[in-house]
Amino acid sequence: MIDYCTIIVDKRECDLLPLHLNSLKRFMPGNWFNFKISVPPDDQIIEYCKQFPVDVLPQPTYVQANPSQGVRQAGFDCASRLDQLMRESTSKWVVLAHLDIVYTGPMMQIMRTLMTDEVGMIGIWPHGCVLINREVYRNCHYGFWPITGLRALKLDDDYVRLYGPFVGEHKLFGVVGVDVGDLLKMEMHCYGYKCVMGPEGFYHHIGGQSYRSIYGRPEEHAAEQKVEEDKQRAMKIFAEFKW
Repeated sequence: MIDYCTIIVDKRECDLLPLHLNSLKRFMPGNWFNFKISVPPDDQIIEYCKQFPVDVLPQPTYVQANPSQGVRQAGFDCASRLDQLMRESTSKWVVLAHLDIVYTGPMMQIMRTLMTDEVGMIGIWPHGCVLINREVYRNCHYGFWPITGLRALKLDDDYVRLYGPFVGEHKLFGVVGVDVGDLLKMEMHCYGYKCVMGPEGFYHHIGGQSYRSIYGRPEEHAAEQKVEEDKQRAMKIFAEFKW
């Protein structure tokens, strides 16, 4: 059995759960997964999820005090939920998937060939699905945490040192924020574990559905119509998985 984990944070995502579950069963049949889903303490979402063969794990929304510019609150809550799901898991490998993906092929047949002791992570979280070697994860420290507001001081032609945004009078270079899961990948590499790309042709990632405008920037609210259109388009394309 492999722990299989996903997240719902808004009622509007609930329509996607049948597509996710039923496509998973279609292309990866059998008793492979112990399915866990992290949800906010919302009675409607909890009761909806309980209709399905999943373990529902309510968890309060995490809010980072005084976040630096560039990382949305959504990133901190996502990292917190992913860490909790990893803590609740017991299998050697754990699947962490966005809810807004629909499977189109037997991904796990390929994934199993990559699940070796030398590998810490398969795939990239923002792409929609990632597998984590739980033992390797337990030996890491940063988890899925995002961070930004970093600056770099050039030491010589080959090296820089990272700092926070304020370091005396030195000339510093800006560093693009580290996204959810990127620190974890870097740490695994530093400890000698491989992080490899998984097969991406076995699912359709609708995109943008999780944390749609929750804690978002004002400009993201303007994209709500397109996000909803993408969802409705996927609901039609994958209508066979609605029930």
